[in-house]
Amino acid sequence: MRDYFSCVLTKDDVLQVKPDPELYIKTLTCLGVRPYEAVAVEDSVTGATAAKAAGMYCIITPHELSRKHTFAEYDVRMESLAERQLEQVLEDFK
Repeated sequence: MRDYFSCVLTKDDVLQVKPDPELYIKTLTCLGVRPYEAVAVEDSVTGATAAKAAGMYCIITPHELSRKHTFAEYDVRMESLAERQLEQVLEDFK
């Protein structure tokens, strides 16, 4: 699977885990992209908070356990990634 990704980081690569944005910031640096050039897809409040704190666009797709949680920070909410094509979602960020 790692052959498909140029950068793979986990909680073991940072001092602070989500909602701290450190993991996203390190990943952006590894990929060589700016926050506004990246989109995070998250299913948890802590993940969405971290993505937005890192300056990224954030799509949330809550799962069964997080669906009732209050997501304060995100750009697009979808119940499933199958709802729309990625190109359509990216239009929301222009």
